[in-house]
Amino acid sequence: INRDNSSGFGHYNEMYLAVPSTYNEISGRYAVYFYLDRDVPFAAGREIWGWPKKEARIAFVEKEAVLMATVERGGIELVRAAMELAELGSPEELQLSPIWFNLKLIPSVKRDAPPDVMQLTSTTVENMKVKQLYNGKATLEFGASPTDPLHEIVIKEVQSGVYINVDFTLTYGDVIYDYLAEGKKRR
Repeated sequence: INRDNSSGFGHYNEMYLAVPSTYNEISGRYAVYFYLDRDVPFAAGREIWGWPKKEARIAFVEKEAVLMATVERGGIELVRAAMELAELGSPEELQLSPIWFNLKLIPSVKRDAPPDVMQLTSTTVENMKVKQLYNGKATLEFGASPTDPLHEIVIKEVQSGVYINVDFTLTYGDVIYDYLAEGKKRR
């Protein structure tokens, strides 16, 4: 869960769930769920980069060296995460790939038609400057919703939590696979 202050979009909060991924020997992260609490970065992120963004209410509470974050959508709490702000870490500890993969999917306006856009995209985060990093014990819970099935993800173990305050530049990306163009080639 991030607390962002993005130039061009202003302050907003976001929560994402991503999985480590590889495409043609390139390592990155694939965004599975992405929630945020402002409409302008929501639309830009989804339409330009293909992030799977949905609008939600995101709240942070820091009390007695514990940071708690919640994500609520449609009156249902989808995520409750908390971590102990126990140990100040160093930027060298952060080993996140700067590469993100997304499925950019734009449905057709026509009924029962294939999508107008269906592309696997890649975007690289640049100029990453970690300003603050904390490690600590953490908890994570997913709520149940018919439109956001996070509850179907089984949490076997929460190993630890990481809180980062980071500046970065999100650049334009690349289309690394176009499902519709490949489909036309096969016909």
